Amino acid sequence: MRLPDPQTSLAILIGASKYRSTELSDLPAVRNNLSALVDIIADPESGGFAADRCIVLPDPHVLRDVYRSLRRVAAAASDTLLFYYAGHGLTSAQNELYLSLADTDPDELVVSALPYALIRDIVGDSPASNRIVILDCCFSGRAIQGMSSPEESFAGQVSIEGTYTLTSTAANAVALAPEGATYTAFTGELLSLLRNGLPSGPEFLTFGTVYRELLRTMISRSLPRPMHRGTGTVDQLALTRNRWITTPAAGEPQLLPTPLQDEADHDRSAGRPAHPAAVSKGYLPESADLLALARRQRQREMELLVGTPSDAGEVLDHQHLPDLYVERPAMQQAWTRFLASNTIVFSAVGEAGRGKTSLLCTLATELGMRSPVVFYHGSQLDGRLTDALAQDLGFTAGDGEVMEEAARRVKEQGHTLFIFIDALNERAVGRDELRMELNELTRDIRAHDWPIRFAVSCRSGDWLFWVRNARHMLGHFGRAVYRDELVVNSSMPGTPVAAFQPAEMENAWQTYKRGFALTGRLTHKLRVLCREPIFLRLIAEVYRGSTPALERTFSRGALIDRFFDERFPDGSDSIEIMASLFRMSELMLDRERPSVPVSALPPSDLAMCRRLLVEGVLTEKNGALGFRFEIILEHIVARHLRQQLSDQPDMHEVASLITGLTESRLVNTPGIVENLLLSLRDNPDVMLQSLELLAGLDDRWRAVACSVAAHLELPPHRLLPAVRTLAASDNYLIRTLSADTLVGWIDREADAEVLACTDGGDWESRETVAQALGSARKPSPQSLQLLWSLADDYHWRVRRAGGYSLLRTWNQSGKAAKAHDLSRVGEMSWRCRHAVCVGLLGCDLGIASQESDTIGTMSRDENPQVRWCVANYLSRYRNGAGTDVCLTLAEDPSDWVRARLVTSLIGMAEHNPAPILPLLERLASDASPSVRLKMARELPSLPDLGTRTALLKNLAQDTDDVGFAARYSLGLISDVNITLNRPAERDVVLKIFRERVARRDIDIEHARFSKIQGFISERTDVPLGEDPYMHLVDTMCSLTAAAMTALQKTPSAVGELMTLLEQDADEAIRWALVLFLVRYSSLVSMSSSVRVAGLERLSRDPHWWIRREVANGLAEFHGGPYAEQAVELLTQLHHTEAQRAEPCGDEVSYFIDRSAHILGAPQLADSLLRPLAFEEPGASP
Repeated sequence: MRLPDPQTSLAILIGASKYRSTELSDLPAVRNNLSALVDIIADPESGGFAADRCIVLPDPHVLRDVYRSLRRVAAAASDTLLFYYAGHGLTSAQNELYLSLADTDPDELVVSALPYALIRDIVGDSPASNRIVILDCCFSGRAIQGMSSPEESFAGQVSIEGTYTLTSTAANAVALAPEGATYTAFTGELLSLLRNGLPSGPEFLTFGTVYRELLRTMISRSLPRPMHRGTGTVDQLALTRNRWITTPAAGEPQLLPTPLQDEADHDRSAGRPAHPAAVSKGYLPESADLLALARRQRQREMELLVGTPSDAGEVLDHQHLPDLYVERPAMQQAWTRFLASNTIVFSAVGEAGRGKTSLLCTLATELGMRSPVVFYHGSQLDGRLTDALAQDLGFTAGDGEVMEEAARRVKEQGHTLFIFIDALNERAVGRDELRMELNELTRDIRAHDWPIRFAVSCRSGDWLFWVRNARHMLGHFGRAVYRDELVVNSSMPGTPVAAFQPAEMENAWQTYKRGFALTGRLTHKLRVLCREPIFLRLIAEVYRGSTPALERTFSRGALIDRFFDERFPDGSDSIEIMASLFRMSELMLDRERPSVPVSALPPSDLAMCRRLLVEGVLTEKNGALGFRFEIILEHIVARHLRQQLSDQPDMHEVASLITGLTESRLVNTPGIVENLLLSLRDNPDVMLQSLELLAGLDDRWRAVACSVAAHLELPPHRLLPAVRTLAASDNYLIRTLSADTLVGWIDREADAEVLACTDGGDWESRETVAQALGSARKPSPQSLQLLWSLADDYHWRVRRAGGYSLLRTWNQSGKAAKAHDLSRVGEMSWRCRHAVCVGLLGCDLGIASQESDTIGTMSRDENPQVRWCVANYLSRYRNGAGTDVCLTLAEDPSDWVRARLVTSLIGMAEHNPAPILPLLERLASDASPSVRLKMARELPSLPDLGTRTALLKNLAQDTDDVGFAARYSLGLISDVNITLNRPAERDVVLKIFRERVARRDIDIEHARFSKIQGFISERTDVPLGEDPYMHLVDTMCSLTAAAMTALQKTPSAVGELMTLLEQDADEAIRWALVLFLVRYSSLVSMSSSVRVAGLERLSRDPHWWIRREVANGLAEFHGGPYAEQAVELLTQLHHTEAQRAEPCGDEVSYFIDRSAHILGAPQLADSLLRPLAFEEPGASP
């Protein structure tokens, strides 16, 4: 922040107060505007301009003279150029803005008034580093649509680098010059602010600060709303110093009363503390009401985001319409649980158009009734957060002590201060600085127990930047983010803003139907489409009013097309706009970026882009244009590509285009390919061949194939080859998405095709079918038989999916069917009991007596897998129940079960701590190191701070592995720099890597499963839950890649890391290591010999779960150079398993048999393989 350089800056001020034309009224206040403004900006103590370099042109007559003066001043300025105009603003038949002069004739505008286009050119050509335009006239907002040179101009902002424009009105509004007033309304408020200063404001009144304060005062006085736009950092330039914090000369009169002074006088008369504006020298009294100060700040910031019911026709232009807000119960409940917890940060994370801003505005408004809540938007938050707080709440502490003073003040007044930051991802500059500040603040808040908390929102793709520090590890801010296990979540901290759930969708539809006077109804397909809030908003925009009636059905692409038709009804305009968008699409594809620099656009497109900015279709940031919503970008680019194909393209033509797109680095290419393929519906043969092409590529393109397949209505037998490939994917997210297609088949009773998806011998496709069976609206009797057959599967993941589906079928069929199935539990195989346990405890349910009895029985089951399942899902008890089961499991003979119980107990402690904390203290001294290790790693999530710290300090004195994990949890060495200067450091580095694996601290760049989760979550009706096991494998890939980089000077250290993981006391780590070695180590270029050697050691693991995964994974070496070694290892495993007698040993034998068949060694088969068929639930095979 700085003032202009007085010696190299120039200001030209033009005012027209008297007019010859009888059609234009005189404006005597304008002359006062000019003299007062020059006095302020040229003030020797506080102004930024020299008096002799301020050129004033009162009531000029000759247009040419004005032009020459303006051009001369603009050419001579090198630091800052200021242009100010006050007078009548007029518009031509072409809607161009003209500034009237004394001789202006409204009928001869072109030759008698100053065209704004001329100012645009002169200012644009000025060599000044900073260019400022201030207009106080009617229709001045049109300057924001028309300012700057043609190649750099768009609606909504001034895009000459280093230019700032401030206007008194919007494009279609008139300015006010009240009769008898000393100044015009807008300039009067500006002068008042500059002359009197801003209470507790910064040293310099920057244009960003000036605009926000003007906006607040103008709206509060029901005056026209000012507008502003700027580029670069010019809004950080100041016209004057803040006179509020300078000592005025003795006896200096305060000429202009301010709204704040009026409020202060009113407060005094009412016996309330004076407002800060009435307090001298800018110091805030200790008794100042933080609630009131925070409310003023919040209302000022939110005015930029909040629309009114009258704005309903422009939903894309307003991010929050309170009257149309749709309740999100899951988010509201997560927020309530956050408030009841001791966590510091609540985060709403989701894709564009999910309603994050509306959510935060609503929460802030409700909470602000009882607590001090300040609200900032990422794009408007200038500089440091603490500086903004000091200015807005009047804290006077020095740099670095603002938050300490804030904490003291809110504590004295019995409050907690809540800091809301919406759209962190829109912070364009200073991102690293803000991230560092958030990390420092959360660290200090936690260390000093300050009553300060955050609520933030962010787009999914940008969230990892904010929760990680510069070393790609979770920073203090990321570790302070609230994690809600009852809300569907990803591996990252935070609360996701998901698509509408069915009840939310119904509520949203009724709300929008009333608000926009929609007629007609939503079909099932439309409801699925409108689960994404942005599509409901588009429907409301397209069909508002009584006509036309809502159509029965259309695709997302057709809806976007209708939106454009509605916004641009003129046929010729629509054609030109699409042509401009297609040229933008081509530039995006060429540049492989989702934005286009304005300088790259042809001049003919600028006018259309200006309109698209005004209509909310495009956005501008840092001199580049992009689409406001990614879905519109993907649709437009796909339409552009479709036009490049022939009317009936053959497969060669389409495959060539798809191949080129799959090689592009443009992040939106998956969505573009999806839209492109859906546009080929009328060519099903090419469509199917394209699906098979995508199904054979990597996960991103398989996800696209799944999404396309789910939208097609072709006969299932035609889609079967591609869908079967997708259902057998080794990525569980792809399987989840492919299940969406199978759901449609089940509803159409295509039982033969559904069964055919399970006949490949792989467990992956069986899991996919099991998942789909529970999502069908009305499964047939044959489908239910198939579900029970899958519940008896040998693979735990298939049983788990079957258990969740059983739960959903019980919810559909009623209590009687559920009671009948539970009555037969004793007759079932242990595998079916495992699936039933998942169904009973797999979600937050009220547990009935029969169910509670069944769970109690299962906690004593003879099979450890069933008991482990009870321990795993026990945290879902929310009503204090389950204590007896906890006591039983705490005495379980399997340390595997007790270790899993630790995690569940920590989750239960938040809701029912009294009986849980003694159990945790008891397990913290368990005889098994694996149980104590799990405790050391999980305790950071325990809400009870005192117990958590005490237990960790005790565990820190434990054996090497447990003690290291406990110290890591305490934060003593979690931020150690990774260096390799001395051999002794390598041991510490390896242990840090091991702990990062255990805590799933992943870097998204290496994650296989997380990368496409956002894409999938937008396109599936099947719930996407967290899969901690697969995310553990993701971590293994990520951290091994990081280890190979960090330890490249000592390659043997990578082997040492593998050994550390093989010896980890947590069997989940060892299990994930097996999956990593057999399937995913190729991602980090690990040699096959290292993989086989690791599997050989893990095949001797004492835990059957690990040996089972080794047996299953060895089949991956089929047809490779190490297939023979894999058979030898399988043979050894076969012999050792024959000598064991374990409850789950048949599972290990089953996978030995399966891998033997795949590897071509049938002599090892135990004949355990069996075909899947429609079976009744019951005994083991």
